[in-house]
Amino acid sequence: MRNSKDKKIYKHPFLFSIVITLIYQGFITALSVVLGVFIALINFFNHVDYGNLKSIFKEISPLSIAVSVISILLINLIFKNLKIYTKRNFFKTVKVSLVYLIYILALLIYTIYQNIKINHQFKPSSEIILGILTLILEIGFVEESLYRGLILNIFAKKYLDKPNGISKILFFPAIIFGSIHMLNILAGVYLEKAILQAVLAFLVGILLNAIYLRGGNILVLILIHAIVDASGLFKCLFLRTNMTISDCINQTSYTELIIYIPLSILSTIFILRKSKLEEVKENLKTINQI
Repeated sequence: MRNSKDKKIYKHPFLFSIVITLIYQGFITALSVVLGVFIALINFFNHVDYGNLKSIFKEISPLSIAVSVISILLINLIFKNLKIYTKRNFFKTVKVSLVYLIYILALLIYTIYQNIKINHQFKPSSEIILGILTLILEIGFVEESLYRGLILNIFAKKYLDKPNGISKILFFPAIIFGSIHMLNILAGVYLEKAILQAVLAFLVGILLNAIYLRGGNILVLILIHAIVDASGLFKCLFLRTNMTISDCINQTSYTELIIYIPLSILSTIFILRKSKLEEVKENLKTINQI
């Protein structure tokens, strides 16, 4: 992909990140409108009451999942980036992320245990399946494809051979990943909690970036991302409550920040220790075919 490296947009990765995020949101909006009109027409010609059509566009729905996945696949197709979905280095990436993987699995089990002690009424199986698909596809698949699979690799094209290049590739996409979470204010998240979530997302982003730099398998990152969010969104996705995703985010605790600061910093230092930096560079060159 050396020719791609010469394109102007790849020389300005922050600008690229803004543009690609806007393109993604544009795809989501356009596809939602098209599908919405299509469904409305079907209902109209079949004399079906489509007064509840709005429910199709709610926060968690098959349509929103489908639109998100199709949008990110179209973007990766446009930028010839579909090669990121490979089984290459799957077990290596699992090995690199093993400590973190064990921690988030333990946290998820603890979260489930604590919540079902208080409320053991689960949602219907169809809604539980929808919640799992939301975590894996709409959150894990979409965000990892965008922020690790595409944006991080664009930063790699610019900075890999530059002084302190690995640090820039590590931190800059994490800053973007954290900052984008501030948009949750528009969905009803309190400003304080949005800032807290953005900082946590930045710390998680650093660690996920480090794992990707060493391992290079996006499928493992999708799984990890889904498990991380499952802990925070368990109540609103799987239990019989009236809580929305925004409500769950508003319950984010500063305890998570106290845990993630040393976890992210120490894990990243170990994963990207000096003896592994050449391995990281070769890994990135293989992914990007630089």
